[in-house]
Amino acid sequence: MKEVIPLIPLTPESPLVEIPFLPREKGPALPVRTHEFLGRIFPPKEDVLIQRKDGRCNWTVVQIVQYGKQGSGKSEFAHWIYAQAIEKYGGDNVEGWISKGDLKALLELPFQKPVIILCNDDATLEKLDAETVQVLTRIRHICQERTGMDTGLVIVIVGLHRFHASNPLMRTNMDVLVVRTPPANLYDRDVIRQYVGPSGLATLEEIETLRRHSREAYGMAVFANPYSMLKGIVVSGLSDKRLREVETKTDQGNSENEPTDSWEVVKMRSWEDKEFLYEILHELKDVSMQNRAVFSEYLEGVSSEELAMKYKVSRRRIHYIIKDVREKAQGYAAEEAYAKRHRSWEHYGGNSPMPDFIDHENKIVVSFKAYADPDITPTTKWIAKRVGEQEKRYALEKGYALQMHVYEITKRFFIVMELAPPKTMIPDPTFSRINRPEDRGKWGRAHQGDGDEDEGMKVGVGMEGDITK
Repeated sequence: MKEVIPLIPLTPESPLVEIPFLPREKGPALPVRTHEFLGRIFPPKEDVLIQRKDGRCNWTVVQIVQYGKQGSGKSEFAHWIYAQAIEKYGGDNVEGWISKGDLKALLELPFQKPVIILCNDDATLEKLDAETVQVLTRIRHICQERTGMDTGLVIVIVGLHRFHASNPLMRTNMDVLVVRTPPANLYDRDVIRQYVGPSGLATLEEIETLRRHSREAYGMAVFANPYSMLKGIVVSGLSDKRLREVETKTDQGNSENEPTDSWEVVKMRSWEDKEFLYEILHELKDVSMQNRAVFSEYLEGVSSEELAMKYKVSRRRIHYIIKDVREKAQGYAAEEAYAKRHRSWEHYGGNSPMPDFIDHENKIVVSFKAYADPDITPTTKWIAKRVGEQEKRYALEKGYALQMHVYEITKRFFIVMELAPPKTMIPDPTFSRINRPEDRGKWGRAHQGDGDEDEGMKVGVGMEGDITK
């Protein structure tokens, strides 16, 4: 009988391979030190808001590195920092911006206020050019030059998923390290242990366990100050104040085959309209009556503490309700309410590749947005960048005018902007096609008469106390 030789030995000699093992850290839990954390990043008011006029640059820079996996609350933490800055220094003195891995776009902004919060989220694999590096290393002087103020505070928050492969400039220059989740690789674990110690890693593991059972734990993180022995737990909450998103190159689309990049606002008007808010609330049909009531009272200015006491739920629950309605229901409800006001308009909206609204009778393409952002004023133009490329393209192809209609729901006013591409003649120089409350139903029809403007319809006129800062 012929001997059968097995292709694979029955008892192979396998080499011993060491599998990386992350041992559970031991040590006493770190204490909650949220107050000390805020004290480290926010100098006293007099050191930030009082201009010294001594010919020097007195700006303070605080750089925060946030480490954590996806969904660990890095973005919400940045929004919370922004809200805390507003609470300390006042809303009129604070501006805040957030970008998704585009530090260059953040640093190109025209800073205007003495307190600036910049969050560069998802920055793990971002490549920095020499110009961006130079601006970042001179951020104090850049803020002084652009604002014209010799004293102020700029906080730069960088979000990383891992230290390995991230830019050294962003991961090494920091005043505070905030760690949201236990590191999942040996390299990051060794780096983070140098800052938070074994007790910090043990605390992170406990926090991660708590997150499986309670969403409250998503607001917890471990922080460390590299210049001292200070470390502990910082507990943040959900915030109604939101950092403003920066338009990045990715957001603007591919300009190679798109001739509509540089549209500009050529006319704009604004007026108060309290009724439209109730029309929006009526369209929140998929939102429970209680959540709708919470959202409505929040817009009336009722604090989260008062709402939590009234409805017998936690403040965090109130924040989740407000955030859920704002992000998932508010925009669609506002669109439906607007469509009912203008039944003769062709309505697409949602995620359609077509424009939001088309007024064929007057040949107008309308991009419609509803925001809950108190920072928006009757003269705000940056939101015009949110007009969709499909609306610009349709307007050019059909020879229609392009307008953006914005409703700011916290102050209850409309802004209407007419946009035009560069070197394009404005089709209607009187800009008479405006949605005035008294002309509802006649929207877009030219006014009769000599073309003089209604004084009450000029931007900000007659409304200074209500909807302008």
